[in-house]
Amino acid sequence: MIHKDCKVEDTIEAAEKLVQASIRMSCNFMCSFPGETKEDIEETIKVIHKLRKIGKTSNEIHIGGILMYLPYPGSSLFYKVIKLGFIPPKSLEEWGRVSLNDRRIVRWLNKEHVNYIHTISHITRGGVENIPNRIIIKNLLTGKIKRAGWGMLRKLAYWRWQHQYFKFPLDVELMALVRRAYPEIS
Repeated sequence: MIHKDCKVEDTIEAAEKLVQASIRMSCNFMCSFPGETKEDIEETIKVIHKLRKIGKTSNEIHIGGILMYLPYPGSSLFYKVIKLGFIPPKSLEEWGRVSLNDRRIVRWLNKEHVNYIHTISHITRGGVENIPNRIIIKNLLTGKIKRAGWGMLRKLAYWRWQHQYFKFPLDVELMALVRRAYPEIS
């Protein structure tokens, strides 16, 4: 769909070679493409799990998370999503206010699917790797309450990720709120 000409097997092979050579790999994923299904996202989740098994920590393989697709002017998908209901910003200033994972932008998928993607996105951006309890405690003891609170939300996200539990995402909505209010800690 986006013509990357890269297969999952290529990514897995590259990950194995990079970890073996002690070179850190960083991966980001996109979803919310026109016609995408829940099964497509579940396949992406499987790839992330495979990568996490190859690189046990973010020092080996950093998983940046799953982000929502944002159509850019001039791309073939840009015109396709306009036909499906996307209303592009009209000025550079409006484009500047567009944020990744803004559910209001993704009008080409049904609301339930978009909310599922939103939940998965926030969980993968904070919970693919476990944050040590000592870091949360240290932040509490040194008065870094916002950081400690963020660490606790990441713990919840990690639990959700490990158990593949994406229902009732109240903590995920809180993560989204914190990301908007305090971008420096997320």
